[in-house]
Parts: sequence; structure tokens; C-alpha cells
Amino acid sequence: MKSIKILLTCLFGLAFSSQLFAQDVLRLDRATLSGLGLEGGADENGIMRYGKTLYDGDKFNVSMAAGNGPNNIEVIEVDSFPIQEFCYLINGSATFIGKDGQTATFNTGDFFVIPLGWSGTFITQGNNLYQVLLVISDERGEAIPGAFPTMVGPTYMSGLGLDVSSFPPAGPDAESNRKTIWDGAELAITVMDVSPNSADFTDMSEEFVYVLNGSATLTQVGGEPQTFYAGDFFVVPEGWDGNWTADGNDLYRELIALPAN
Repeated sequence: MKSIKILLTCLFGLAFSSQLFAQDVLRLDRATLSGLGLEGGADENGIMRYGKTLYDGDKFNVSMAAGNGPNNIEVIEVDSFPIQEFCYLINGSATFIGKDGQTATFNTGDFFVIPLGWSGTFITQGNNLYQVLLVISDERGEAIPGAFPTMVGPTYMSGLGLDVSSFPPAGPDAESNRKTIWDGAELAITVMDVSPNSADFTDMSEEFVYVLNGSATLTQVGGEPQTFYAGDFFVVPEGWDGNWTADGNDLYRELIALPAN
């Protein structure tokens, strides 16, 4: 556990996080996503570290992190990445070079997964700061041998190549499609869509959601409705009860991170 905390602090400055709890659906703060209000600064070597926790739930946490080395680049050697991270890159680029020479580079606007146990060279670059949104499970799993950082590709996010599926809460006639992009030791990442519908949910499991198309209106039992549109991030807390109404031009589509079973 100590090594995990050390590596997280070294890479992303998550030591600046604070405890936040939400009973209702939480919209991720746009100011923080824009890089405002992060805590931290530069150390004596000129390494910059900033961070802030947006959500700390029962199964996972969501944090903003930013940093860079001198000359807007940092190179970090990783023996074994101690967690699985689901990342949304807000500014800069991240390059991963495996021990076998396999290479991948992700840029601003990309979603990707860093797998538990990955080893190699991690290079971050940014115009002043590399900034990333992180979803990290609270539970540790078993490393997947040979796993390499993987991007959630634009094809699936555009709704192409998904598998015909069912979504029972929407009823038997609802059109639905989905694709599990990453089924990891700690988090599962899925793209799904469903035709417009309204359904009541009881005791939902925790979900991190990014709306790709259409809108989602969630109303907690006894609460006020919150509507999310394409480009919005939100989290459904563990045990949430309420109504979820999905709307869109034929289909509502979302990218979801869930705790692994």
C-alpha cells in the first residue's frame, strides 16, 4: 500500500486530494475540469504537482491531476504500475513505451486505460502542464500479464461496432447496443446506447458516466431533476434510487466506468 501512495504522489500529486461524499448524482465541477482551483505547486527541482479530488465514493474515486518537469516534459520509469487508471486527457500528451518496445501516444481529448502491472517508460508533455482526469478503484486486483495502455477508440464512441444488446429497465422493445472496451482487474469500461426511455432504478451500483449523445435526466427519490448533455461528466453514487430518463435523436449514448465484478 505504501508503494502505491508513493507512486501516485510521484506521478499525479494526488496527495492534494480531499474527501468528498455525494448522496445524489454528482456533476463534475467544470471549473476543476478546466484546471482551476487545483492545489499544489513546484518543488525544489522545478517539478510541478497539482491535484484535487472531485469525488470519493464507496468503490472508486475521481481526481484531477496536473504536473510536468522542466521544459514541459517528464520521463518516468515504471517497474510495475500498482493500480488500474481510467484516464481522460485534458491537456498535453502521454506516451507509453513497453519493455518490448510497444509504443502508444494519447493526446488531448483521448480516453485510455493504464492497466495494473504495466511496466515501461511513461512520458508526459504539455503546454505548461500535463492535465488528466483519473478514475481509480478503491480495490486492488490481479495484474493482467502483458497488458498495455489502451485507448477507448473514436469508432466505438461514435456508436459504430457496438454489439446488439438489451437494456431491461427500458423495456423489451427498447433498442440498445454496447461494447466493453476494457474488462480489467479493477474497472470495466463500456460504451452503451439505448433508445429514449424512462425507468426507475433502486440501489444502483456506482458509475462514472460521460455523455456522448443525447441527454440524461436523473431524479433522486425526493430530489430535484438534474439533466446532463453530450460532453458532461457525472457520477452515480453507490445505492442511488431514482428515475433515469434518457432522450436523444433515436439513441442516447454514454461511456461508463464501473467497478470490476
